[in-house]
Amino acid sequence: MNRLFGKRRTPKSIQLIHDRGGFLRNSLYLLVRIIISTALMWYVLSKVDFHAIYPSFLKVNPLWLILAFSSNILGKFISGYRWQVLLAAQDVRIPLKKLISSLFVGGFFNNLLPTTVGGDAVRAYDIAVYSGKTLRSNVATVIAERVSGVLALSLLGMLALVFGFWKGADVSSYAVIILGILILSLLALITLCTSEIVPIVVRILHWLGFTRFGDELTMGFETFQVLKDKRLALMVVFALSLFLQINVVLHYYLISLSMNLSISPLYFFIIIPIALVVLLTPISINGIGLRENIYVILLSGLGVLATDAVALSWLAFGLLILQGVVGGIILALGGMKIKRPTDKPISTLKKEGI
Repeated sequence: MNRLFGKRRTPKSIQLIHDRGGFLRNSLYLLVRIIISTALMWYVLSKVDFHAIYPSFLKVNPLWLILAFSSNILGKFISGYRWQVLLAAQDVRIPLKKLISSLFVGGFFNNLLPTTVGGDAVRAYDIAVYSGKTLRSNVATVIAERVSGVLALSLLGMLALVFGFWKGADVSSYAVIILGILILSLLALITLCTSEIVPIVVRILHWLGFTRFGDELTMGFETFQVLKDKRLALMVVFALSLFLQINVVLHYYLISLSMNLSISPLYFFIIIPIALVVLLTPISINGIGLRENIYVILLSGLGVLATDAVALSWLAFGLLILQGVVGGIILALGGMKIKRPTDKPISTLKKEGI
């Protein structure tokens, strides 16, 4: 595999320069994301009366909100089992309880710490330490999760779109976006499965300066090479991804019910995949600013007031923060061992975004 991607050892002096350069790039990247989040938040609040958002919270039904949070917890169990299946396909046996606690700790880093070390990297590190396997193989498994998740999201959106057309619903404005997401996710899957394409794409990404994305593509490719003959495992993983994304869509629908918004579930199966794919782009801090704008844009077409759209986005983010608090408690109680895994340290990994 090293021969395929042309890897060579780097002298320590050159590696030190690269590490310092990486720190500066990461710091600049973090600063840019803070600026973008601030600008996006300023923009949406300049278009919406901030004081008019408060009444939207007053009408929230706590019962629906509790159910929405419960769906988040259910999602952690589904994600944990999906992760367990992927690891087992690589002969790595981890208890489900450990994987779920690692997911919560990852949520703590994702949603409460605006750093360049994201929750996906942290949980890959955690399981690498726990299992004694290489960090690289665990990161690759996390990437495989992401690919299956996006593919499942796009498929759900497309099915909802077809159903909407069949029922005569006004969904034509979403058709191009959903189709584009499905095509991109299929292209990503094809790329990961094609040994002739991956090295070319990786070299192009490295040449353009996107070293991190090139490395992630390499690791994703390596995972698919391991898993390509494990068809039953892949089928189970994709089925769990579909179940998980249905649960995610229902989570947002429950939040809308808590606010007494009259929106058909059909539209949530179309707009939530779009919103979540947009939030995957790592251009802001934890989606702050980007989240509010995308929901205002998508929900305004359904007759939802901008104030209610912002309130819904904040409620959703608040529930993510609450999950992060649970992860912080698990971390404080010793839910993660801090020591170096069998290959590169966690500081070399970057945050992926959603």
